[in-house]
Amino acid sequence: MFKRFEIKDYLKILIAIATIAIIAVSSKYIGILDLLSKLIKSLFPIFFAISISFINEPLIRRLEKRIKRKFSVIIIYVVEVVLIGLIILLIMPSLVEQLKKFFVELPVVYDTVMSKLNYIDLNLDLKSTINSYSNEILGALSNVITLLFDVGIAYVGGFFLSFDYLKFKERIKEFLRKKNKEKMITYIKSFSPFVYKYTYCLLIDMIVLWIITGVSFLLAGLEYPFMFATIIAISDLIPYIGPIVGGAPAVIVALTISSKFATFILIIIILAQFVENNITKPYIMKNAIELHPLEGLIGITVGGALLGFLGLILSPIIITGIKIYINLKKEEKI
Repeated sequence: MFKRFEIKDYLKILIAIATIAIIAVSSKYIGILDLLSKLIKSLFPIFFAISISFINEPLIRRLEKRIKRKFSVIIIYVVEVVLIGLIILLIMPSLVEQLKKFFVELPVVYDTVMSKLNYIDLNLDLKSTINSYSNEILGALSNVITLLFDVGIAYVGGFFLSFDYLKFKERIKEFLRKKNKEKMITYIKSFSPFVYKYTYCLLIDMIVLWIITGVSFLLAGLEYPFMFATIIAISDLIPYIGPIVGGAPAVIVALTISSKFATFILIIIILAQFVENNITKPYIMKNAIELHPLEGLIGITVGGALLGFLGLILSPIIITGIKIYINLKKEEKI
């Protein structure tokens, strides 16, 4: 069991984060960060393929106890593809329809919201702001299409890598010096269970949030219920603040009906977040090293500043990785 963290341990984490931030900012001014960013993007399918294979490995091993590995790999990946296909077939048509309807009615929603807030001098020309971001929105859609293409390639790569995952793992070990090999293995054995739990927890949380908010919005009579539920579920990728920020569009649209209805929708979002934080997450993440909310917020701030959206998503894993390393050092295991 890991020892309790002291103030000096938190200082070490802050120093490590500050050092990374200083190096990143310094690199940005001399162009290294941009070059590194392009390199990471080009290698993304490879990293993602390894990640998929890594995450699927425990499932494959369980199935491997009953049937041969090659059949276990095929079954796991086929089941995943079928589930993804079913989700797309069942959800996407309705979601696309709601998106089309929402954008058609967006000017009316805008005018209604502004009329509700006409007593507040926001000094903002939101229409001009929306128009100015039209190119950015198109660019973002293009990036999403590219990302989906890369994910598809990476998934195929992960599938083939899973057949020889154990050999690949041994090859990685061979590259490590004998002196550091045992330390690295000890660290990976301590860190990998958290990565597995966090990944599965994130997926289950997104599904739970989507179902709870989508059904609740539908029963409450909110327009575009599953579109808003999808936004909230995707925003759950950002720890702590994601679902609240993602729920803002639903609350704004609810405001076009009445302030009471907007408050009711906000309560639904908060209750869904409560279920996630107090039921699903503690059950899945039991016995995992705890991440203090302050540590999480520091990770989000620094990760977002350095790596953008990817940094927001990976911040809990990075901070926990640092905590595990410090704990193992304290216990003189590495």
